[in-house]
Amino acid sequence: MLDVAMIEFNDDVLLLQDFLPIDQCNPPILQARGAAEMGIAVKAAIGTVRERNKLYQSLGAHHHVPWILMITKGNPADNIDEAVAFVRAEQDAGPIGSLRFWSLAVEGANISTLRRFSDNVTRLRGLDFTSMFDWLSKSMSVMEPPPAESDWMRLPDQVPLGGW
Repeated sequence: MLDVAMIEFNDDVLLLQDFLPIDQCNPPILQARGAAEMGIAVKAAIGTVRERNKLYQSLGAHHHVPWILMITKGNPADNIDEAVAFVRAEQDAGPIGSLRFWSLAVEGANISTLRRFSDNVTRLRGLDFTSMFDWLSKSMSVMEPPPAESDWMRLPDQVPLGGW
């Protein structure tokens, strides 16, 4: 099962949807407006993922390494240094990391800023996210069994060359 939460960041950072199974999600219409409080939003996303992981662990449920997908132009209005350090530390934690972070770069994106978070930066072609979500769905269907030393499940990191 895939659970999804959505955080919007513009002038404010807002949890639009707490974790729900993907088949129960009602995706909102997102619009770029105002300043991009990216650092605050990334830290909020990591906090949301950590809380969800605690829930899974308290239930004794196996779960995959969570992914954070950030769709942005990559022009932060705030300081992102602390958020970058959090993402890098989470990705480097343990033998397989405690999360995967992807930046999905819309037209005009500042790729160098996005690469500060992770090398997982993919350009989106236009605003049709169908191919990206198809790829995500296929990735979820080929999950590897959890490593013996861990309760985590690992997802493949392959992305179509050239983006979606």
